[in-house]
Amino acid sequence: MMNVTSILHKGEKIFDRTKIRIKKRFDLFEPIIIYPYYGYANDQKVHIQGRVIEQEGILDTDKAPESIRKKLWYMFRRYESDEVPHAEVQVVLMNKTFHIKANEEGFIDEYLPLPKPFPGKEGNWHKIPLRIIHNVFTAQKNICAEADIMVPDKKAKFGIISDVDDTIVHSFATNTYLKFKTLLLKNAKGRVPFKGVEEFYKKLQTAHGSFNPLFFVSGSTWNVYDLLKRFCLFHDIPRAPFFLREFGLNSNFIIQRKTRVFKKEKIRHLFSFYPELSFICIGDSGQHDPEIYTDMAEKYPGRIKAIYIRRVNNKKISKKRKELKERLKKQDIPIMFIHDTSEALNHARKNNYISA
Repeated sequence: MMNVTSILHKGEKIFDRTKIRIKKRFDLFEPIIIYPYYGYANDQKVHIQGRVIEQEGILDTDKAPESIRKKLWYMFRRYESDEVPHAEVQVVLMNKTFHIKANEEGFIDEYLPLPKPFPGKEGNWHKIPLRIIHNVFTAQKNICAEADIMVPDKKAKFGIISDVDDTIVHSFATNTYLKFKTLLLKNAKGRVPFKGVEEFYKKLQTAHGSFNPLFFVSGSTWNVYDLLKRFCLFHDIPRAPFFLREFGLNSNFIIQRKTRVFKKEKIRHLFSFYPELSFICIGDSGQHDPEIYTDMAEKYPGRIKAIYIRRVNNKKISKKRKELKERLKKQDIPIMFIHDTSEALNHARKNNYISA
């Protein structure tokens, strides 16, 4: 017997297809854009990711509506983003052309083979041109964009994996009301980073004269990607690829994967994609970051150098989490529960992760 989630999933797909047909029939599409997300590469592959959607005036803007009614409308538009399904996108990579296809939600998520490694002399970020080949929805032509791709140094000392909510920014992830209120009322400029985050992340990324890759692995959804990207740019936090979740129904889950499962999957992927790197992991105590990082450290010995966990309240560390310290001690991996970023910065200096 078909369960309720499957029925809702099928209903959502029927609704989306009907909406697309009506908009095409009556020429109701907003301008179509390719919205690239930050990508990354190693010597063999490059990860291209982004979304083909309608530009609804809320992406990459700091325009902040004043009334609650308009704020609610902005928030609705963000989560009800109008995807353009199955668009064929051309990627030009070192004079070689590839064609990739967006899925039914408009997402592009593709690993392409590199004809040769990116030249290090050009810096650690590279631009790759993207173009929609056939636009079957509107008369709009020349739909193009450029994807920014991060390439670590050959001499990178380590990688950095960081959570976002309540790790670099006050998000109140454990309080549904405050989290909703923050998302509703605060734009990228109005959200507050934790003191010292930008300095700490910069020093980690440039430790000992190298460029060490930073990745944000978060339970947030792609619908807030532009907010997170602009938050980091505005507050001078190093730019980095994000791993976020899809928002919507599928046949098994309301949101595609539970946070704990999702984060472990992405950390495993980074371990595999950069097999020569160990990682410094940063998170918060509000959810499952300490357990996730400890589990991964035990399963993949030698891949995690240190763990920094921001304490989101003044409660004592639970007995269960004190046991995590003992588990990690066996592998000589420090885990610190910190109130202030300066504690992590001082520890990183003492252990020569960053220059003294």
